[in-house]
Amino acid sequence: MLGGIALRRSYRRLICGILILCTLLLSGTAFAGEVAPSSKGASLVEITTGRILYSKNGDAPMPMASTTKVMTALLAVESGKLNEVVTVPKEAVGVEGSSLYLEEGEQFTLLDLTYGLMMQSGNDAATVIAIYLGGSVEGFAAMMNEKARELGAKNTNFVNPHGLPAKNHYTSANDLGIISAAAMRNQDFSTIVSTKYYEMMPKGSGTKRTIKNKNKLLWNYESATGVKTGYTIEAGKCLVAGSARDRLEVVSVVLSCPNMWDDATSLLDYGHENFWLTQIAQEGEEIATLPVENGELDTTPVLVEKNAYYPLRVDDSETVKKSIDLPSSVPAPVEENQVLGTITYSLGDTEIAKINLMAGTAVNKQSFFFKIKRFFQNLF
Repeated sequence: MLGGIALRRSYRRLICGILILCTLLLSGTAFAGEVAPSSKGASLVEITTGRILYSKNGDAPMPMASTTKVMTALLAVESGKLNEVVTVPKEAVGVEGSSLYLEEGEQFTLLDLTYGLMMQSGNDAATVIAIYLGGSVEGFAAMMNEKARELGAKNTNFVNPHGLPAKNHYTSANDLGIISAAAMRNQDFSTIVSTKYYEMMPKGSGTKRTIKNKNKLLWNYESATGVKTGYTIEAGKCLVAGSARDRLEVVSVVLSCPNMWDDATSLLDYGHENFWLTQIAQEGEEIATLPVENGELDTTPVLVEKNAYYPLRVDDSETVKKSIDLPSSVPAPVEENQVLGTITYSLGDTEIAKINLMAGTAVNKQSFFFKIKRFFQNLF
């Protein structure tokens, strides 16, 4: 009787142990569930590739308030004029909304104005930049739209550089994510938006301004890298937030979002927990040998030109396919690193990378004496 009780207890302990072990194993491999942001539109974009990792109403046009300034700043840092001194024109003084309270005639470098634009959200700074680079607000808006088309933003139209309400001024969450990812790939831009405090120093007479970044994630979210807040009654609360962790860099976008801080960071966490930046191509990897016609060597190794990375789900549910485009042979002479063909990497029906295939070894064309030598070698 006592032996039977002891045996049953041993079975219970064994079963409990197995259940505990399974729980631990599952918790170690579990992946974060889907997110449900309260925003009207949302997007999560990986910075280096521009892959959209999450989207909610991602293509719906919406007002975006001061997140407009991501594009304004991108054009400023790409202008090559950051060290030029800019004089504040009369048209930029007293622009409504958030302001640096610039005064007519004050002079700052374009770099300082861009810091004021992104950290303090100065609408007056946006107007100064627009007039300086575009000749007018309208001219600069045309530049903004041209850049948006270049980046592949199809549901975006800019009317002004600051995001104050205006007819036909809109973007989509996906478009703003693509624009912001492109901006974060610029070192000057990423430095500006990750700065917590900055001193704007006027050239000559004027008032020094010490500014603090309005993006509180720089203090409250460990891996935060920027980017821009925004609010108008029409647009609601808007936020573009960046994060870099474990080689994965992402930006989240929430438009018209009552809980913008929580929702933006939930999207960032979702990205980091569910995706990693995976190497899909390795520089120098030999993927084939190619026959060489009339060469002193019969073949040359075919090597991948460069590394390539792409964000893939951590659960290995996504498979990258390779497609090699090579001729059946190549005539001599062949130079080392000569382009022989291409290798294309695809995810589903989407091409994600296309890389040159190079000759790994130079091959000389057969000379007359080489042919004689080979002839006699073949005899014996």
